[in-house]
Amino acid sequence: MKNFIPTFIGGFIIFGVLVVNFYLWYRDSSEVILQANYDGDINGYSFEFRKDGSYLFENGSVLGRSQFRGKYKIKDSLIFLDKNEIDNVVKTNQLAIRYISENINGKNKVIVQIDKKHNRIEDKYFDFVINIDKR
Repeated sequence: MKNFIPTFIGGFIIFGVLVVNFYLWYRDSSEVILQANYDGDINGYSFEFRKDGSYLFENGSVLGRSQFRGKYKIKDSLIFLDKNEIDNVVKTNQLAIRYISENINGKNKVIVQIDKKHNRIEDKYFDFVINIDKR
């Protein structure tokens, strides 16, 4: 029986890896209905809003990447997040989808940060350009 202990430990580790892999696949299996990003030169930020009501915010640079997840609700062109601040980048829990006159990479819809009075918080160079919109 002592000879099978390494086999049981190896099997347990493989089973654990498979469970974690399935969980990570299942967590992101919902369809992306809205995707937007801000592309800085050496850094960038992106939002993915999924059909199941979850979102993924990524903050990345050449030195690494951070991910933040949560829940959201969309009402017309307003997006309400479950967090008031995300990684010192998103400063509010309210976002708005706005049309802009200039085209950025052929796109003219952006997501902007707004306050409770629906005024824009950040300047125009920090807008998240919408790449996918399947709402």
